[in-house]
Amino acid sequence: MSSALLFVTLLAQSQFPHAFSHRNVGAAVVWQPTLDWSQASDKESAKKAAECHELRFTTSFNHLKEALDDFAEAYNQGKLDLKKIEEIKKAWRDLENSEARFRLEKSK
Repeated sequence: MSSALLFVTLLAQSQFPHAFSHRNVGAAVVWQPTLDWSQASDKESAKKAAECHELRFTTSFNHLKEALDDFAEAYNQGKLDLKKIEEIKKAWRDLENSEARFRLEKSK
C-alpha cells in the first residue's frame, strides 16, 4: 500500500512539478543514494562477469594448448593417435564457445 502511494506521489510530482512544495526535494535526495547503490551493484556484477569470462577463456585456451602439446609429442615419436586429434577438436569447440572471435566461418 505504501509503495503504491509513493509511486502515485512520484508520478504526480513529475506530471505537476509546481503543485508540490519544495519539501519533497528532500525525499528525492534521500532516494538518490539508493540509486547509487544499485548502480554500484551493476558495476560489481559486470566486473565479476568479465572475470568469469576471462577465466573460462583461459581454461579453454590452456586445454587446447595441452591437447596440441600431447598430439605434437606423439607425432614426433612417429605415432598418429586419433584420440589426441579428437581431443584437439573438443578443445577447439570449447574455445569457440568461450570466445566468439575464434569461431570459424562456415563456407557457403
